Amino acid sequence: MKPKKITKVIHIHINIFLSQIKNATFDEKYVFSTRVRTGRSIRGLSLPPTCTRAERREVEKVVVDALTALDGEFKGKYYPLAGMTEAEQEQLIAVNMIFFNGNKCRRKIL
Repeated sequence: MKPKKITKVIHIHINIFLSQIKNATFDEKYVFSTRVRTGRSIRGLSLPPTCTRAERREVEKVVVDALTALDGEFKGKYYPLAGMTEAEQEQLIAVNMIFFNGNKCRRKIL
């Protein structure tokens, strides 16, 4: 079978700068949820899997300090996994902020 010849080129402009996006709308029939993936690079701290426990604690401290400085629509509460109460865990599970993929043993780790 002979491949089809491309006769039309479509250019798509993608703008990732929030300050330049005006009147952004989406059709709720098609957008059910979205996910934001982030990465990190903090000068002087190793990336997993080579970082030490102390470096992981320092990363947590740097990130928590930065996030708690936010206000307005970005203000929120930080829930450390090691310090959450059972009620807080249940609340976050109920609103899909903590995922366990059906693994009940993993849930007991918290």
